[in-house]
Amino acid sequence: MQLRPIALIQASLAGLIVAASGSSSFALTEAAASHNHQPQQSPNLIAQSPEPGNACDLDTRLAARVLNNALFDRTYSTRSLLMVEGFASGATLNVEAQVTTLTQAPGQFRSEIVFTDSNNRNQSEYLITSNGEQVWIYDKLGDRYSTMSQQAFDDSDDDFLIGFMASLGLTIQADFSDIEAMRQLSEAQMAVVLTESIAPCRESGLSIEMQHVNGQSYQTFRYENKAEGVAMTGFMNRKTGRLDYFNLSGNEEGVDFLMNEKIISRIAMPEVASTTFEFIPPTTAQEAEGAISIGPF
Repeated sequence: MQLRPIALIQASLAGLIVAASGSSSFALTEAAASHNHQPQQSPNLIAQSPEPGNACDLDTRLAARVLNNALFDRTYSTRSLLMVEGFASGATLNVEAQVTTLTQAPGQFRSEIVFTDSNNRNQSEYLITSNGEQVWIYDKLGDRYSTMSQQAFDDSDDDFLIGFMASLGLTIQADFSDIEAMRQLSEAQMAVVLTESIAPCRESGLSIEMQHVNGQSYQTFRYENKAEGVAMTGFMNRKTGRLDYFNLSGNEEGVDFLMNEKIISRIAMPEVASTTFEFIPPTTAQEAEGAISIGPF
C-alpha cells in the first residue's frame, strides 16, 4: 500500500508554517525579537466532546508553544506508537509499530521500528539510517541490509514509518535558517506572525476544532486535500503545549486507510556527531540485491 498523499500533506503543512517567515509581521517583529529573545495502549482517537470552531479560529498562542516545543531545535528524539489500518474488497490490514527516531536537521535520522502482533510480540525489527543523502535499511531479524538514495527513500512512500511527527519535522526543517529566524521571536510575537500567515486558511483546506480525548482538552487542526482524498488531523494539548496525536485518513489506489500516531515523547537533544547517522553493517550481515521492504509494506 503506497501512501503518496502523506508526502503531499507534509509539503502543504510545511508551506503553511514556513510561509510565516515571509510575512510582513515577521519582518516587523524579527528586529524587536533581538531585544526580547525567549529562546502502551492503543490511543482512543474518538473525540468524546467535539466543539466545532470557525475555520480560522486558531489559538495562536497555543500554536506558538507547540512550534517552540516540536520544531525549534535542530536535534530531537521522538518515541511514538504507530497504527495503520487498511480496508479493501472485504479484507482488513492492521499494523502496529513502536518507533524511536533520532533526527537532526537538515535531513538526518536514525530510526528503530519494531512491528508487533496483537499479543505485543515482536514480528519484525528494522533500523533505518540516513545521513541526508543516503539511506540504509537494516532488517535486524533477517540480518541483511540495503542502501538507496534519500530521494529514492522519499519516493518509496515509506518515510512515514519513521513516525509522522519526525518525518514532518524534517520536512519543515529542510531549510533550518527559516527555523532559526522564527525561534528568535517570543511566543507573543510568534502568535502575531501565525495570525497573519494563517489568515487565508479557508482557501488552504485548514479547519480548527476543540475536542476532548481521554480526559484531555485539545485544539485540533485538520488539513484536507480533497483532490487527493486525504485528510490529516493534529491534536495540540492545551495544557502542555505539545502535539500528542496525528490522525490521517483517506483512500489510495482503492484502499481506504487510517493511520494513528500517538506521540509518547519528543525531546530536544544536544547536537550529535554526524557519524551517528552512518550505518556500519554487522560483520554477519548480507547486503540485499534490492531495497528491503519494511514490515508488511
